[in-house]
Amino acid sequence: MAKKKMTKALVELWDQRLRADLQQRMSQCDPDWEKHNVLVRNTGSGFRNGNLVEDFVRVLQMRLFARPFEVSIKPDNPDYAEKADTATVVSESVARIASLSDQLFEATKDAMWATTGWLEVGHPLDPWSLDVMRSVFSPNVDQTEMLPDNPAVDEYEPVDPSELAAYGVQPDNVLPFDPFAEIPAMEEEGEAQPVFNATMGYPWLTVVDPRLVLIPPQARNEEGVDYICRLRFMTRAELKKIRNVDYGYASGSINGEFKEIFTRSSGMDPLLFPELMLIMETWIIRDRNNPDYNNWYLCHVFGHSEWVITNTVNPYGGMIPLTPVKPLKHKGYYDASTAKTLAQFADIFDIGVKSLYHKFLELLNPKTLNGAGAGLEPKEAKKLNDPSYRGPVAVNDITQVQRWKPEPLDQAFLVHLNYVKSLAQTSSGANDMDRGQPIKDISARQTSALIQATGINVEGMKNEIAQSARKVLMKLMHLIGLYNHQSGGRTYQIEDRIVKMNRGTHDFTESFIYNVEVVDTGDTDAESQLSWNQFLRTLMTDSGGVLIPYIDLEKLARETVRIYGKGSSLLASRGAGRPGEGQLGSADPQVQAGLSGIPQLSSGQDGPLGLSDMADGQHPERQLGSRGLSMSNAMSGLKRTGISGV
Repeated sequence: MAKKKMTKALVELWDQRLRADLQQRMSQCDPDWEKHNVLVRNTGSGFRNGNLVEDFVRVLQMRLFARPFEVSIKPDNPDYAEKADTATVVSESVARIASLSDQLFEATKDAMWATTGWLEVGHPLDPWSLDVMRSVFSPNVDQTEMLPDNPAVDEYEPVDPSELAAYGVQPDNVLPFDPFAEIPAMEEEGEAQPVFNATMGYPWLTVVDPRLVLIPPQARNEEGVDYICRLRFMTRAELKKIRNVDYGYASGSINGEFKEIFTRSSGMDPLLFPELMLIMETWIIRDRNNPDYNNWYLCHVFGHSEWVITNTVNPYGGMIPLTPVKPLKHKGYYDASTAKTLAQFADIFDIGVKSLYHKFLELLNPKTLNGAGAGLEPKEAKKLNDPSYRGPVAVNDITQVQRWKPEPLDQAFLVHLNYVKSLAQTSSGANDMDRGQPIKDISARQTSALIQATGINVEGMKNEIAQSARKVLMKLMHLIGLYNHQSGGRTYQIEDRIVKMNRGTHDFTESFIYNVEVVDTGDTDAESQLSWNQFLRTLMTDSGGVLIPYIDLEKLARETVRIYGKGSSLLASRGAGRPGEGQLGSADPQVQAGLSGIPQLSSGQDGPLGLSDMADGQHPERQLGSRGLSMSNAMSGLKRTGISGV
């Protein structure tokens, strides 16, 4: 840890680097982002008939975000099994309060036009937060000091002791002040007004516009990201209110080229805010030239190295509040987006749809060709073209009047239009199979091509989204431990499962392994369920005990619930006496009733692996009675579940 803060010269170097990287990103990426953002939303200049980009985003929403995410936490150390079960309930509760699924979908939608979406976590009680609308330090959020306009004020006036004696009061015998006594209730007109904010006491999660996050433009993976910078536009008055810092009127000046970021991200005119400032919150992960400032937090006014708001070591330990959402693993953070890949197909398909529309208009609006010798008066021509007219039409030469018949719909044109759509589906990973069309309705050649071109793609997106959700959830739980349990425990509930978490109950030295499962609704079909039923039947008829002793029944139940698309609330909570993984267990009568007829191992009898002396709920290699904290085990768990970096 650094002994002193960054010098002004070092802050100036970082300010110059941020400026250069921001200018490079704005010139290379921002123009395409602006164009493809409206394409994804199918609005304004990005409107397309039958927009294939919007269709792909809608398919992703239906497949990967239609159901709540399933959260499970397991301990690397089996001694903490009960705590892991408690943490699972808390994490699911916090994830739903923070709208993890909805916010992650919005970030994924941003990733369609910017390759990488971003999520930010925070807490209302966080003193380092600069989010004006979510901090408890924001104006009019904490209303405990709200009083009437002319409140009564107590004034001291000396009283003659003889007057007190008339009422039996002895000034020299007054009871001492008790600071722990209950404070008398205030009058009704002076009570604080409640704040309507259901998430005020919980950590929050929000999507961040990709234009407001800056990383090294050349970075392709986490190893190449040595800093993450959050661009935050604030007015001078807001900064003074939330941090009590005022740099004067000149602090509101921003170069014109950077004002475009505010206009594009917020949709507002910066001229409305003459004292607008650009604050750079920089999380320095690795400073190669000055390693003393690794894991450092620098917050300053852009372009002014002398105006430093915060200059300290990362206040959250190794955690960074920003998390990238990059659905395509092979893409770099600033590579060409999915919307850019699909834009040309969307343009061609839009032209085809318009052409098809005009063709339908021709078919629905027949025309008549009148020769010069027809002698058709305007009144008679109107009768001829009126589809509701019934009667004679006066004409000199009937051979001069002919009905024009437009060409019928060309089947080859429809085939070509569908081919363009199939090309877009191959590029995006969305196809008829993704939308739920049975495989038997697709030709064998199409099926093979779709599986190769799109099946792996969608599966990869699901895994990357699940990894981002896991990181976000761990950060939310970290903030819960920092701010939610300072004055005592709190009760959490999911469905009928109620737990209480106290301060110190959950920390990452217990080596918890987080897992967030994104349910793909396109994978659930009757065939897989029938196959799983056959597998369960095979296990239940294993009268010889060949398979059952080696099956983890809890995992079996979880997999069954997953295949049938049911929530984790169906699963029972892990209790203090439950058997560990891979053990059959003999204390649960319900399990025994379901496995009647299967030979069981008596107490002290060696199992298939000779584990007669294994403590209940422990790994085989652990010594009996070894319940203390193992530092090697803790460090191994930290490495697997660490929340440092991005």
